[in-house]
Amino acid sequence: MYLAGFAYLEYTNLSGLGVITWIAIGAVAAAAVGAKTVGLGGVFSHNHITKTTKAFAEAVDLTASKDVDIYADSGNSLVSISGGGSGSQKVALAGAANTNWISNDTLAALAKSAKVSSADNIFVNADNYNRIISAAVAIMGAGKVGIGGAVDFG
Repeated sequence: MYLAGFAYLEYTNLSGLGVITWIAIGAVAAAAVGAKTVGLGGVFSHNHITKTTKAFAEAVDLTASKDVDIYADSGNSLVSISGGGSGSQKVALAGAANTNWISNDTLAALAKSAKVSSADNIFVNADNYNRIISAAVAIMGAGKVGIGGAVDFG
């Protein structure tokens, strides 16, 4: 949201002057393998959110008879599940890995060039909420040797 220029607002509540953004991502990855001598199963999942959310007033003359509320609200949810499995009569190798990254720039501002006055309150707020739910699982079964690993970054 960008507000520029001249504004005179009487008997108006500007609590709706803002930007709200939400992103939700879900990922599921799986691999399974079976063999007589050597079984090898693996999976990799990479999830990355980069986002910019801005609400600001610049080069504006604003007079309000009620509250002025400039807000930027950003939220992200990321769910990632990966699983690798293998089975063999002799050797079984299995692995799973997740990488999850969220990078945000959330800004709410009144620029120096903005002249804002209110009979009530002037609020400038920026909020950011991030949630990552992630799991990596490796399952193997072998007659002689079973090796497995799971890694989860985020």
